[in-house]
Amino acid sequence: MIIQSYIWIALFISFLWGIGNVIHKHLLDDISGLSLMLYSSIIYAVCIIATAVYNKSIIIKDYKKIDLRIASILFFTTVLTTYFSNVLYFYILKSHETSIISALVYSSPVFTVIFAYLFLNERLSLCGLIGIFMIILGTILINVENKDVEYFAY
Repeated sequence: MIIQSYIWIALFISFLWGIGNVIHKHLLDDISGLSLMLYSSIIYAVCIIATAVYNKSIIIKDYKKIDLRIASILFFTTVLTTYFSNVLYFYILKSHETSIISALVYSSPVFTVIFAYLFLNERLSLCGLIGIFMIILGTILINVENKDVEYFAY
């Protein structure tokens, strides 16, 4: 069985996001969540601007397509799914365990499947449904507290 390259790329993205959670938690010991968001956003903006300059023909072509509907959707999704979710993420990450928070936050495929089914008419196979069930079960198991047993304490 040959694994498609997009699967390796998606796993690499997940790996990078996983490292990001740990680094964010570490940085929250030194700076506030708001400062972390601001400085990260500035660095991100510089990277995006550099990429946009390199691909200016695509950006100009797409800019001409933006109407009120597209602008409204962009505004709503940016404020709600990027800004607001990041504010909440850094707020809870500062005072809770990274492994628990990231397991909950990255259980988003469950919601993605539901919304993709409802709004995009995408189908899900039996294996996909089993995978979603396993994500839910894994998230529950990670969050079950058992203070009497410390498996990895030396």
